[in-house]
Amino acid sequence: MEKLYLDFNEITGSIPPELGKLTSLKILSLKFNKLTGTIPGSLGHCSKLTEINLYNNLLQGSIPTEIFRSKGITELDFTENNLTGTIPSHVVQLKNLKQSKFSPNAHI
Repeated sequence: MEKLYLDFNEITGSIPPELGKLTSLKILSLKFNKLTGTIPGSLGHCSKLTEINLYNNLLQGSIPTEIFRSKGITELDFTENNLTGTIPSHVVQLKNLKQSKFSPNAHI
């Protein structure tokens, strides 16, 4: 699977860490749901990821640095959650990054 779009489905619960087993995944879009819990660091195993969109959920905690292992990331959207902490410094190492959105969040 290369693309996973589950937008606007009112999905509840946490993001399954098993998504990290989708090593061919390029696009992960889970925007406009009701996801809770933290962002699993296992997404770092998806080395082909180019886009991560978690816009408008109820996610908490910090952004795990493991998800920046994929150097091909072009777009990140973590806005409209309850994330805390700082923006990981690994973001500056993403040479292909064209768009990144982090706020508003609780404390980023």
